[in-house]
Amino acid sequence: MRTKKFGNTVAFQLLLATSLISATAYSAPPTPVAGSTPDWEYPELLVSPRASERLEREARIEDRRGIMGYWQLALPGLMTLGAGLLQLGSTKIENDPDKDAAKAAMGVGGAWVAASVLMASRYQPFASGLSEISRMPKGTAREQLVRERMAEESIESAASTSRTFKWLSFASNLVTGIYLSNNASPGSLSKIVDLLVVGTAFTPILFQPHAMDVAREQRDYKKRIFGPLVSASWLRTSEALNRPGSLCPGLALSWRF
Repeated sequence: MRTKKFGNTVAFQLLLATSLISATAYSAPPTPVAGSTPDWEYPELLVSPRASERLEREARIEDRRGIMGYWQLALPGLMTLGAGLLQLGSTKIENDPDKDAAKAAMGVGGAWVAASVLMASRYQPFASGLSEISRMPKGTAREQLVRERMAEESIESAASTSRTFKWLSFASNLVTGIYLSNNASPGSLSKIVDLLVVGTAFTPILFQPHAMDVAREQRDYKKRIFGPLVSASWLRTSEALNRPGSLCPGLALSWRF
């Protein structure tokens, strides 16, 4: 009997200590100042860094990236272009008398190289997004919220465009590489290079474009402000404590998304 009472006492003390710690850790939302809108009503304003700040930082370094900002698209294109030029002299004539595979590879590879260069020189989604939100007012919390959401849209739009180009590059270079390999002369250097074309087609899958990384990181920053809410509460004990139905201090954990 003493053992049971001692065990119940220890369990009760542990639950009491847990509830006291959780009660200390819990903090209620700040009391809003009269006439103002508290930031905690708009969780987007608590993100650090904010979407507008991330947009400004990316816009500053966008010019300096140049072609390296799109190397995931340029590298497979260069490989496909080079393989097409090489296969002009080592095509399996009985399968491809007009050397259509080599011509297709030159067209696909050249198009991706040109697209990479044009995007590096003309396409600046972060600078465009920053220019758009810089004209928006930001005096009140609501105006700041609209500004942050527009910045998020600009970041997500750049990621969506990069995602589309990623899959187009992968599919076109992969199909072209297989087409080249099927029409290359057996045992030739072109056969080996064609296999490299197939391998490098996976580059944008393995190494995502920078705009997609920016959007993913910003989403992660935003998720961190929606954490667990811990509070002290009174719970009914179970049969495990030999005191079924009685009340004891406990820990209540809820998640907000």
